[in-house]
Amino acid sequence: MVWGPFFKGDILAIEKVQRRATKMVSRLNDLKYEERLQALNLPSLSHRRRRGDMIYAYKLITGKINMDKDNFF
Repeated sequence: MVWGPFFKGDILAIEKVQRRATKMVSRLNDLKYEERLQALNLPSLSHRRRRGDMIYAYKLITGKINMDKDNFF
C-alpha cells in the first residue's frame, strides 16, 4: 500500500475518528456508518486509500514522479 506508512491500528484509529465525526451530524445520528457516508457524499477511507494508490501509480508510470519503477512494482 502506497497511501502511507500506516499500520492496521493506525488505520482503525483514523476510521474511528471519521465514524465519530459523521455521527456529529444530528439528522444522521441514527443511521449506520455506511449510510451516513452515503448521505454526506463521502467515500470510505479504504476507497480513498485505493484511489490515492492508483493516482500515485499513474504519476509514477507517466514519469511525473522521479522514482525507479522497478522499486515500486
